[in-house]
Amino acid sequence: MEFGGYGGLVGERIEHKHRSYGGTELQLDLKWWMFGSTVVVHPQAIGYHLKSYRGYSWNHDDYIHNIFNCMYSLGLDDWLERTYIHYAIRDRQEVLDRMMEEAKREMKDIREFIEQKRIKTYNEVLVEKPWDVLNMKRHGAKNTHMLVYHYSWLEMLQKAPERVKEMYRKSEKMKQLNEFIETKLEDLIYRKDNYKDKKIKI
Repeated sequence: MEFGGYGGLVGERIEHKHRSYGGTELQLDLKWWMFGSTVVVHPQAIGYHLKSYRGYSWNHDDYIHNIFNCMYSLGLDDWLERTYIHYAIRDRQEVLDRMMEEAKREMKDIREFIEQKRIKTYNEVLVEKPWDVLNMKRHGAKNTHMLVYHYSWLEMLQKAPERVKEMYRKSEKMKQLNEFIETKLEDLIYRKDNYKDKKIKI
């Protein structure tokens, strides 16, 4: 309860603001790392994946809603804006705007709770990769598989509608995020060597 549970803590109750089961594992795991703790799975753990019929309708908008909620609650504002721009390519901006407002309203208390408790930001966790540090210390090896679709995403954005490109061009957060990715996460960029001689202009 003190940690915030599976989803988030508001007062003395757990608030489930996700529209379908799942999707909060990311928020839960990142919260542990941002709070300065760890997330591990015991090597002898047994997991069961049970077949179950959902008692609710589910569509891709529900998935986007969950992602917006998760990112806003964790304070990932730069990555959230990038995600918004990505989905805006489909020309349903009014739907995205509504979901963004829902995220800000539904996750307000949880966001404030995380801001008070965290000792690292998400970007600091990405740079430090504390799971690698612990694996090297304990096992002398690491096995991280993480990719940032950066240049390939920018290449895709070149074909986006002009209104989306304009959103990207005007965004200070996108400039800062690009610099962060290219200087701090260079080793994670997907197929970066394919783009080393290319100038991607949006």
